[in-house]
Amino acid sequence: MRTSGPSETDIATKIANMQDKKKKRQEIDDLKSKLAAMAVQDSRGEEAVPDAPIGMPDGTGDEVGPSYQAWLQAYLKQQWALSEYQVTRLDLEAIVQIVYDNHGKMIDFRFIEKSGDRFFDDSVKNAVLKSSELEKPPPVPRWEVDVVFNLKDLLDR
Repeated sequence: MRTSGPSETDIATKIANMQDKKKKRQEIDDLKSKLAAMAVQDSRGEEAVPDAPIGMPDGTGDEVGPSYQAWLQAYLKQQWALSEYQVTRLDLEAIVQIVYDNHGKMIDFRFIEKSGDRFFDDSVKNAVLKSSELEKPPPVPRWEVDVVFNLKDLLDR
């Protein structure tokens, strides 16, 4: 006498469903592997040069990392502070020239172009004064650099 249980058709259907699920999981895993490989691969489609120096596109030599100017701009951005309630416009920009000696001490600075907003210009001046001694010395004995302080960029932290 046969006991009532799942029929052969029900069992075959369950097995087919399990096989489909397993196949879909494998496809997902394969896609994840392909995505991981693409993330590591050079996105320009060019072969990577094994001994190419790492750094800024405009750099020279074999130093690794960002250019000193990029580092300085990031450092000055960290020193900068201004309440968003003190400005009336977001299109403010000021350009300063800073001169450092070979030890990273500020020798001089001046505004090349002011923004026209007293609060913003004062915040730029304060950021520059906070950076009167740099954490790492510049790459040249006397470094004269022009730095742009753009309010939109500064607020984008």
